[in-house]
Amino acid sequence: GALLERARTNQGRVVDVAMVETSMPFAIAGFGLMFGEQSPQRGAEALTGGIAPYQTYATKDGRAMALYALEPKFWMQFSEGVGHAIDMSDLVPGEHQVALKAKLAAVFASQTQAEWVQFASERDCCLEPVLSPEEAAADAHLAARKMFFTLESPWGPIKQMRTPLTATDRAHAPPPRSGEHTDDVLRDAGLVDEEIA
Repeated sequence: GALLERARTNQGRVVDVAMVETSMPFAIAGFGLMFGEQSPQRGAEALTGGIAPYQTYATKDGRAMALYALEPKFWMQFSEGVGHAIDMSDLVPGEHQVALKAKLAAVFASQTQAEWVQFASERDCCLEPVLSPEEAAADAHLAARKMFFTLESPWGPIKQMRTPLTATDRAHAPPPRSGEHTDDVLRDAGLVDEEIA
């Protein structure tokens, strides 16, 4: 954005972005409550564990499923599928959530993860399996998105994961051997070959 602005206005800009600042928008729900002069309670808000439809649950085989049916249409799909009476108060934090969480924990514990994956494939209800890193690396969707790749190097193949901002067709180079680019770096710094030697 700063480069585009410079091209348009011929004015430069210092870009200073801290990692912590890039993560702050993910906490907007809590800050929104604070800005409204309410005090958010850890684990009590809808997005922090306060409602049963927005939780992770253990399955019969010791695996886990993530249910994120925060919107009414998703909660209705899930509720209909498991035979739970649709009640929109289920989507609001409160003391009633304790019993609902226990009920859903029992529902999820009644089937294996594979059975829940099948259930989710038949309903649009924001329900996904919690995968191990090995399972995620073998996932068909992530493979189609070219999320993982193997980089050939002098030391053998190196497994890699691209960042969302990296083009999938970008050529990657292996890490350099010790001292491999020293001369190039010193030349870039303004030294001549005699000084480098």
